[in-house]
Amino acid sequence: MYPINEMNHLVQTVMIDIDFWSILNGRAIRLLDNSDVVYSTARTLNISFRQNELGYNEIISDPIACVLQFMDIVRKIMPRLRDVNIEHCTNYDIGNRAFFLAFKKLLCQSFETSDPTYYSPPVTDLETQVYIAPSLTSLKFAWNIYHEQTAQLIHNNAQSLKSLSLMFNHMDSIQTLVQSTSGEPIVFPNLLKLSFSCWHYLESNCKPTTNITGAFPRLQSMYLNMDYPFKDDTLFRGTSNTLEYLSMNVNTDVIEMAQKYKVFGGNKYPNLRAFRIKNINTRLMRPGAPSKAATKFALSVSSKLEILAVEDIAMEATIVPSIVEHGHMSSLQLLAIPDAFLTLSHIVVLLEQTPMLTDLHCHYTGVGTLFECVEDDQLPVVFAQKYAPLSNNFRVLQLGHWGNTDIAVVARCAMLMVIACPRFTYASVSSHLREKMRKCILELMSHDSFI
Repeated sequence: MYPINEMNHLVQTVMIDIDFWSILNGRAIRLLDNSDVVYSTARTLNISFRQNELGYNEIISDPIACVLQFMDIVRKIMPRLRDVNIEHCTNYDIGNRAFFLAFKKLLCQSFETSDPTYYSPPVTDLETQVYIAPSLTSLKFAWNIYHEQTAQLIHNNAQSLKSLSLMFNHMDSIQTLVQSTSGEPIVFPNLLKLSFSCWHYLESNCKPTTNITGAFPRLQSMYLNMDYPFKDDTLFRGTSNTLEYLSMNVNTDVIEMAQKYKVFGGNKYPNLRAFRIKNINTRLMRPGAPSKAATKFALSVSSKLEILAVEDIAMEATIVPSIVEHGHMSSLQLLAIPDAFLTLSHIVVLLEQTPMLTDLHCHYTGVGTLFECVEDDQLPVVFAQKYAPLSNNFRVLQLGHWGNTDIAVVARCAMLMVIACPRFTYASVSSHLREKMRKCILELMSHDSFI
């Protein structure tokens, strides 16, 4: 937080980065209470709690009183506070009971505001109720042994949340994110961003949620940095017209789920512009499935993709003929397939089929079948005569380098792109190869065939 100055009245958002222990031991309270700083127009508080928490053997005589005192100070500093974004560190064990009760009290404590339209719910029994006030717009939290309290906190703020990020320590009762304990559906009418991740591999035992028709009607971005946690299409229901960015792990079960519930296909996601898939758990892909299944799945999502990334999968060069066969990737601007081994022939075919492509990330393995009979010193001339201009939009080629690939071969590919693509400006390789790449390019530039 900044000291007093003449610009404080212009501040709209205040950020507090703090460890909870400093609240309970009084250090944060003394620091803030001795300041006369007031942000009179600030309506948003971003508060992050970090790793340094109470241990199991540390004792605070009255942790609730400390939290209440801290919140009183916050109310004085920000008299018009309205929106609260809370981020809790991803430490799964919250600590001793005193810490947990105090932390819940912080969530429960009402922030008073001068806005007469604001309704502050009463603070109730800490063991049964969790409130956040005035309106929690962003929450980054751990789904751990206290998942019941976490689910209730999320439910109570479902109307105001715009961003929800959860780190899972286990998958118990994950269905309670989208339905109450009595089975009633929970709707998040303003949620724009949803992010799930986990510390280690977790297998979901979640049953299908048949009564959920659409929990996220305005969702724009979904990040699933873990295996899909539901047995059905719960997370996708009602998102087809709003989703713009999707990142998810893929295995055979996910692909079959998407096919069973017809999640994608038929232009169901007309606004989806970016799609990124990974496969961390390759053991969950059946033999022979990874490359072909992932390619087919990726291309089935939307014909209007501008960004497609397929990572951490034993990708084959068959993705190129698959794109050709698919025939509806005219909007694609960035294709990241860092595990695919492509030749110059593949790149030529790819650029012909994707006229808007500006960036390509892949491994490079040589010229391929289209040029295998062409002598090296004739290749620039033949390539220019037959293909230039190949693409008026292509600018960046990020080339992975397999151990047995001659870097001079990679440099030659970059130079050929310069010949055929008028806007090509950047060829990237691993940092330890850049100097060697630079020397190879300078050498090639001295040859008559490249002049």
